[in-house]
Amino acid sequence: MGVTYVTSRDAIMKWYCLFLKGRSEFTAETGLLEQGFEVYLPKAIDNKTKKIKPLFPEYMFINLEIGVDDFNAVKYTKGVRCFTPTQNPTQVPTHIIEELKSHGNNE
Repeated sequence: MGVTYVTSRDAIMKWYCLFLKGRSEFTAETGLLEQGFEVYLPKAIDNKTKKIKPLFPEYMFINLEIGVDDFNAVKYTKGVRCFTPTQNPTQVPTHIIEELKSHGNNE
């Protein structure tokens, strides 16, 4: 069993939901990862086509620190439409992200 260290930055990082442009989930994921952001795009395998698809079409999660990370860089990434809701991005509780990840739906 490994030891997990929590830095002060980890303690103030918060998850937010992004609303994406149609069928742009993988483009947005790649663009945000290339900029160094931590993102989570839950995925599943389509039983008919056997292809990997987003579990929640047009939505993904991003881990940010308000006042430090550049929200404009996120908003202007190819494939990103806006934060949800658009006026004041609402935090997604970490336990919800952890629960999604624990179900192994990120093929």
